Amino acid sequence: MPPGERDMKAPVSKVLRRIYTAVPVLLILVGTWLLGLHLYYAHRLDGARSRFAREIGRPPAVDTCGWPVTDPRNGAHWYLAAAARVPATTPGFAGLIPIVRHSPSTWSDAEAEQTRRVLEAVRQPLALAFEATARPICEFRARSARPDEFPEAAPLVRLSRLLLADVGFELRQARPRGALRSIEALRRLALGMEAQPTFAFELLGTRIEARYLQSLHWILGSEGVPAEVLFGLRAGLPPESVRPSLVRILAREAGQTRSRFWDLERIPRLYAFCCVDRDSAVVVDGFSDLLSWTRVPYPLAAKACAAEQGRRGNAGEIVWSMMVANYLDVIGKYQATAAARQLARFALDLRIDAAAQGHYPERLPTPHADEIDPFTGAHVTYARIDHGRAQLYNSAATAAYHELEPWDNAPILPFDWTLAKPSGGPRGGPRP
Repeated sequence: MPPGERDMKAPVSKVLRRIYTAVPVLLILVGTWLLGLHLYYAHRLDGARSRFAREIGRPPAVDTCGWPVTDPRNGAHWYLAAAARVPATTPGFAGLIPIVRHSPSTWSDAEAEQTRRVLEAVRQPLALAFEATARPICEFRARSARPDEFPEAAPLVRLSRLLLADVGFELRQARPRGALRSIEALRRLALGMEAQPTFAFELLGTRIEARYLQSLHWILGSEGVPAEVLFGLRAGLPPESVRPSLVRILAREAGQTRSRFWDLERIPRLYAFCCVDRDSAVVVDGFSDLLSWTRVPYPLAAKACAAEQGRRGNAGEIVWSMMVANYLDVIGKYQATAAARQLARFALDLRIDAAAQGHYPERLPTPHADEIDPFTGAHVTYARIDHGRAQLYNSAATAAYHELEPWDNAPILPFDWTLAKPSGGPRGGPRP
């Protein structure tokens, strides 16, 4: 080999030797760095889970009912059977929708007759729904179905509207006792849906519960309701806290966060190995924030949400900033429902006491007057009005709910209650 050629190859060989030596060293350093990140972020995820567990506190009791929807002992079986027998094209059903959006006391004779005709056509489905009220409600979805598949949702919504129409028709006919079956069917259907383990079921249950609260609004505005009926309605009123439902669902979501990020991050698996725990920790910490927001009124939670949406530092924060607005919307709907439940409780207590006293008090009793609603943090307004009636309303909740649900077909949550003149004395037990 000529001397010149040897002189040229010598530096090349030296460079190659250095590269061969440096590459393994570099790989070892990078691998060590990635392993360190993996361990550090795994520790961070453990810390986020510990904080979430502290935020949850003592988990709510879990219903041990495990009957599938195919078992007649499961009340969900009867609700689904009833919903399946309501044709999507029930004659007159479309005209029923605007009718049930206002009180039966304002229905015209033509509207009452149309309601009667529709209800006559669906007596069998309604009877099946009444059967469900005597059974515990377990799962609404077959175990083999995917979590996001629930084709029965629309039929159940139609069924709930028919139950509300039945309440209105019975009250229009001055038969408050006859309305109780449908009110109880609405209550149990709503609470059964809200007890399911996913947000989709919970939101559907909240929508149906709005109709249950609407039916309470109607019956408390009707005269001639016996005291024992009022006692029964008060005993069945659900609690106002929104945390148990969120705890149950968010605990499930937090437990699946890491696996979902692995599915999401199909970008280099090396990145997922080092950073998926970091991104999961951001989301689990976000769930803790969500639960802490349930302790404050919705406007304050909205401000905290706006701050969360500004976090764009890493993939987990980007994903969370896109998710948090939807979660906030869910919290808002939960809190609005809780505020409507609060008004229902006040209204039932006033109506029960008025049945014993013969009249409503001059001012709202101190325990109720001191409470603030969980939706906006406002106090309820109370006044006695003409003809021995009373009015109970929450203007702040009404305005905030219209901002949250601005659509014309939004579920009606009653925040303005007019209580009918009391009649007769109590014939039940002591007030719950």
